[in-house]
Amino acid sequence: TARERFVAAGALHGEATALAELGALYDRLERAEEASELLRRAVSIFRAFGDRRRHAETLLSLARLSRGEGDFDAARSCCVEAEALAAQHGDEALRARAAQEMQGLDGAGGGSRMPRRDSWVVAAGEPRS
Repeated sequence: TARERFVAAGALHGEATALAELGALYDRLERAEEASELLRRAVSIFRAFGDRRRHAETLLSLARLSRGEGDFDAARSCCVEAEALAAQHGDEALRARAAQEMQGLDGAGGGSRMPRRDSWVVAAGEPRS
């Protein structure tokens, strides 16, 4: 697999990219536990590399996953960190996406859990917002 090639070559940043993409795919397939693990590993690697943009983007993927699983506290935490990283990076569009994701959490029960929402699963070929 692509991930195995990156690992063998010692290309950790490439591995993180593959993990983030695979995590997003698993989320769309409703394999939340696996998606969460992969996204968290990608976040850790992007953090270590200081890649604020990819770190923030991956945190937003993790926020959407957490929100879809009803874990609003985790989703908020990811959004706050993603917004700060985007601001540090100077990426206004990414900062605005993080702020918008956070607004979507307004009114959501703190710490409450709800069943996974089908709205997070996107049909093939449709962009994910």
